[in-house]
Amino acid sequence: MSAAPKPTLTIELDAEKAERLLDMLEVRANSIDRVLNPKRGKPPTGGVVDDFRHDAMFYRTIIDQIQAIRVANGWASPEDEEAA
Repeated sequence: MSAAPKPTLTIELDAEKAERLLDMLEVRANSIDRVLNPKRGKPPTGGVVDDFRHDAMFYRTIIDQIQAIRVANGWASPEDEEAA
């Protein structure tokens, strides 16, 4: 038996779409960070914490890839992406 092919996602990006997608993902990742690390009160516990961490890591991975695409296409400088 052969292994099932890995699912892929192909997105056509231009500079504007890349920036909008990057902003959206950063908002989601930051909201998860705020839930996991509240300024007041106790952080959440239980199985949902692992799910949140996994989601945040997933968003951060995509963010890193989009930042690399922006630099490679000249839509942003490496310094701009490091500052973000």
